[in-house]
Amino acid sequence: MSATTSPPTLDFVMRRLDAVNNNINDARRSLSGILARFDGLETRAGVMEGRFSGLEARFASVEKRLGAMEERQESMQASLTRINDKLIDHDARFDAIDATLAAILAKLP
Repeated sequence: MSATTSPPTLDFVMRRLDAVNNNINDARRSLSGILARFDGLETRAGVMEGRFSGLEARFASVEKRLGAMEERQESMQASLTRINDKLIDHDARFDAIDATLAAILAKLP
């Protein structure tokens, strides 16, 4: 006894081709959705890159300002030191004036 198989019918082949075609269309739709999501991610990545660039520029600006503030602070400290030196010099002069005035008052009757 030999087992014989009959060739597939045209209806069977057409149903199989329709199923394959449906699978291909489903894959195309899935791929389109994936590509759309990827484009959205690329757009978001571009936006984030722009934001990061802006933040970097702001940080660089802040660093420059801090450097300028440090220089001004050092200049102010030097000025305060000079003012303090002048105050010490004036205190010494006032002490001399006070001593002279006291000597003059001592000589008065």
